[in-house]
Amino acid sequence: MGWWLFFPTATGASAAAVTAMFATRHPSRSITLAFLMAMLATLVLLRQLPSMARTAHEAGRLVRATGLYRWVARLTVRRDAAMRAQLCLAAVAMERGDLALAKRQLEACRAAASTSPAAQAVWQNNLAYLALRQGDGTPETLDGARASWQRFPHVDGFAHTYALACLQAGQVDTAIAVLEAMAPGNADTSLRAQRAWDLGRAWMAAGQPGYAARYQAEAMTLWAGGDAVPWYAAGKP
Repeated sequence: MGWWLFFPTATGASAAAVTAMFATRHPSRSITLAFLMAMLATLVLLRQLPSMARTAHEAGRLVRATGLYRWVARLTVRRDAAMRAQLCLAAVAMERGDLALAKRQLEACRAAASTSPAAQAVWQNNLAYLALRQGDGTPETLDGARASWQRFPHVDGFAHTYALACLQAGQVDTAIAVLEAMAPGNADTSLRAQRAWDLGRAWMAAGQPGYAARYQAEAMTLWAGGDAVPWYAAGKP
């Protein structure tokens, strides 16, 4: 059994146990109770799964996060929640190196994401991030990353993608400034590691190998607590 199956299985088992105990005393009411317990278990599951998925993702537990986000996408009855889960699945797929899957998931979210400014910014940011990790430094990519960041400047993930776009476009000083301005203490482990890795790349491009080595060693330490070092960091910066 995958780890992400434990919670729904345990919840269902608990509901079944309570129903069985009640049925021995009140057989005529057992069906109604079973239905109510199933509904309660489902509500508890739906409430907890997004938080569990996000926690796993932020900690770099990408396999676990993938399973939990899939449960969210399948079980939720809200279209916006399902879309957010799909966007998160695309982000996890990118980090795991499954770029074709990430692109398909982003394309599937295109129409739904356009219904909300925040969702549109996330979709645009993720699309730019996917392109940048593949070496696409076109002006359109830079403009898309900048647009998301300028709309929501407090979101560190958007700042990180914009910094990547600047680095890809040769704007090394701007990339360093944006990455340095991020608040790593407030970011999740995965984003802190990505920030450190890309600061290392930026400082290397600026001709400062000492700074580069320090930041990339920090990234490797942070990634050591997750599933694996991301595909884009497996070789040299």
